[in-house]
This record gives sequence, C-alpha cells and structure tokens, in this order.
Amino acid sequence: MPRPSKRAKGSDQTAQPSSSAQVIYQTITDLPSELLLEIVSHFPTILIDEIIANPRILPVAYRERFASLRALSQTCKELREVCLPLAWERLEACTTAGDRQDMFFKEVGNNLERKCNGLMQNKHLLPYVRTVTVSLTRYKTSTILPAFANCLAVFPNLHTIQVVHAHSQMTTAIKTAFEGHTFPSVRTIIVPSCAHEILRRCPGVEDLTCNEDDGSKLIGALAWAKCGNLKTLRGISPNKAQAKRLGRIAPNLRLIQVRGAHYGAVGPGFIADFANSLQNLSTIEIKFVPDICIEPLAMVLQSRKTQYVEDARGILGSSKCDGEKLIRLRYTHWEGSNEFRLIREYKLEEVVVV
Repeated sequence: MPRPSKRAKGSDQTAQPSSSAQVIYQTITDLPSELLLEIVSHFPTILIDEIIANPRILPVAYRERFASLRALSQTCKELREVCLPLAWERLEACTTAGDRQDMFFKEVGNNLERKCNGLMQNKHLLPYVRTVTVSLTRYKTSTILPAFANCLAVFPNLHTIQVVHAHSQMTTAIKTAFEGHTFPSVRTIIVPSCAHEILRRCPGVEDLTCNEDDGSKLIGALAWAKCGNLKTLRGISPNKAQAKRLGRIAPNLRLIQVRGAHYGAVGPGFIADFANSLQNLSTIEIKFVPDICIEPLAMVLQSRKTQYVEDARGILGSSKCDGEKLIRLRYTHWEGSNEFRLIREYKLEEVVVV
C-alpha cells in the first residue's frame, strides 16, 4: 500500500479548526443581532417625564443615538439591516446643538423641515417611523407645518405623536396646516392644549397626555374626533361638566391622572365630580406638583391627600370595571430644614389597592 503524501497529511491537520476559534468574533458584524440590539439600548433615549415637563427643547445628548445609528448603518450591509430601522424609528426635531438658546426656534424648525423633506424623497424609510417627537414654533409656519403634516400622513406604521412644546399663539397655523389630514394609526399622543388640532386628526387615540395648560381644549378635540377608544387620560383635571362629557366620549376610559394641589383653586373634593360620569375606571392617579415654597406644607398635603384618596376610593368602588383597582399617588421629594426646595424628579409614589 503506498504511503500518503506529506501534502495530504498537512491538509488533514489544517482542515479541523479548534472549537475555540469558532466562537471568536473578529468584527462587530460577527456579533449576533441580539447583542447589537443590547449595545444600542445603552444610547440615551428620550424620557417621557421630560416631554411631560413641556420644555422648549430637550438636551442635545438625545442626538447621540440617532447620529450613532445613522453612522453605523452607513458602514456595511450587515449593520445597515440592523441599524437603519432603529435610526429612523423616531423622527426627532426637538434638540439643538448650538449654544444660543434664544435662536432655538430656527434650528428646531430647519431640522424638522429638512428631515420631513428628506423622508419624502426617500420613501423606503417611511415604514420605519413609528414615533414622532417634535417642538413646534412660529418660525416659517407656512412652510414647515404643511411639510410636517404631509409627512405624518404617509407614515404607515406611525403610532405615537409627542409634541414637546408648541407656541401658545400658533393654534390657527396648526389648524390650517393639518386641515384635511387624518392619522388613523396613531394610538398615543402627548400634546399641549394649544396643539389640540393635531388631536382632532387622530380618531383612534387610546392614550392621551396633556403637557401644558388645563387640557379643556383637548376634551373638545376628543369630542370632535369621536375618540371612543380612549383608555388612558393624563394631565387633565376635568370639572364636573367636563367629566360628564368625557363619560359620553370615552365610556371605556380605564385610567385618569389628575393634578393634585397643596392649595389653590383646585379644591380637595374635585375628584368626587367624576362620580356617575366615569363609570369604568380601574386606576386613578393623583400627581402632586407643588410650586417652589419657602415653608413646609406637609400638614396641608396630608389633608388634601386624605380627601383625594377617600373620593377616589368611592368612585372606584362603584366602578363597573372588573379586576384590580388602584389609586396611585405621585409627589415630589422635598429637601431642607427651614427652606424647602423642589426636586424635579418624581421619587415618591404610593399605591392604594381598593
């Protein structure tokens, strides 16, 4: 029998890779998509509480996620498949890179116009957009707002609209730009009262938050759009007449969040006005947002809180909704000895099971 050649022997030795070599990732493209998504999750994402605070703009740090994802999507085919949809899942125009805060409206406005026009020219990106987070100003409203409204109308998978801020004197401009449009796929909206015309174009909304003013105009918009699927309402403290109207508009409303007060015009028994109107509630949230004070209000807060809980317990006790019923109280944390100061972040929360 002839001896095997040395070349064949060498070939056999190199044909069997070691088990350790099979799990070494040479480049980022070799990583499983699950690990790539985990890495991406560590980029800063816009917080709902910051939107609800109704600032004119949000921190520039929120641009990091979009910029990084866009850059990664332009490196190779493998990363493009993962990063491009993530880069465009949110249309954001509410941050500025410049130091001049007095000129924020120009940068935000130009950014929104540029992105809307770019999306309309690159229609393969349209299905990726699911959330829109913007600040609206009076800068070039006749040009920017129509472009924005036209862009919203062609997003097939849009489900959330978040208006961080809108100028109080641009209601008419918004109405003109959004006239004739409807966004039936939208389910969640955060919007100030002055932008209620946007809500009028979203008949399928299920979750609504008011982040500025008392929200009375939003109740009118809900009625106009016949938003019968509304399940969650935050940031509005309706009076008795408004609560009755809400009961007719959204008979299946499950959660309402109202603003509690340490003192002032909103009396301690105003939650009782919901009785006989909102009959399917399962959760009542009471959010305390006191002004900056120079004296402790612990006794006043405790008195108001006791009344709120008593009223909420009575309403939920007669609710027709099945399942667990909750009263959730959220209030700010006070620090200091003689002079109390407000901490912006909500740190304290109580839950009462009815």
